[in-house]
Amino acid sequence: MASPAYTFDRAQAAHQLDTAFSSDRCVLEITYIAGAPDAEHKPAMQTKGCYFWPIQRETMLKTVEELTAAHGNVYVCVSPFDRTFHREKRYVKPGRAIVVDDALVDGCTFAIETSPNNFQSWFILNRPADAATREQIARRAAYASGGDRGGWDCTQLVRIAGTYNTKQKYGEPFAVRLVAGSSKIYSTDELLDRWPAVVGPRAEGDTDLDWSNVALQCGNLDRLLNPDGMPRRTKPGTFTHRVLTGDAVVPDRSVRRYMVCKGLVRVGYPDDEIAAILQTLCDYGHSKEKGAD
Repeated sequence: MASPAYTFDRAQAAHQLDTAFSSDRCVLEITYIAGAPDAEHKPAMQTKGCYFWPIQRETMLKTVEELTAAHGNVYVCVSPFDRTFHREKRYVKPGRAIVVDDALVDGCTFAIETSPNNFQSWFILNRPADAATREQIARRAAYASGGDRGGWDCTQLVRIAGTYNTKQKYGEPFAVRLVAGSSKIYSTDELLDRWPAVVGPRAEGDTDLDWSNVALQCGNLDRLLNPDGMPRRTKPGTFTHRVLTGDAVVPDRSVRRYMVCKGLVRVGYPDDEIAAILQTLCDYGHSKEKGAD
């Protein structure tokens, strides 16, 4: 069977990237999925390359065009980075893009329709802001607008306009498209004033978890994961057990963390031990693929 060939809309992709990253010098990472993201055996997210923006703008757009023609599904991270192949929070540079997943929010700079009637709303800042500030705003916006409350992480991947979403459930490949917004550029103060702080058990600010205990548990992983620890307290056939023993390979870090955490809670691990295991074995604190599909 011949490989699919999708027509890339360069103008839409260029508008999204130029608006989101302006002329700020940074590294942008381009990833793709070869195959339907919702296939029974989900294909892994693959990194094609990292590009020095805006110097390698044309090269990057050419790469996106080639990946679109071959696979359809092409992504960029919402944040810029200060080095290549390190899509982790500690390497995030101040950026301008704030994305509200799963909501078409009034006043957004522009929106991306990523699948039929599903949108990501982009709010662009007038100057770069640090990751914590952008996450705070994105989280407030998600809660206030009815968007995805888990889609505010600054390392999440997002689809590029002008590419395709080839999920099988939509039948024909869906052309990811730019939706006109207000074109307005915002200050952080404007957006912080627009949406209220998140309150309740998942309120803004630090968790009540005792991180000194987590650090202690990180130094005692042999005790947690020896034959009398994790393997004994989780059933061999469970997803949690298989991930922690390396028998199950799960490329999506968000899914990996969630399922392991859920399993450890069920078998009675305390919070500090769960946090230590997630930090060490589940790539916690690194990039999220939430919202990429």
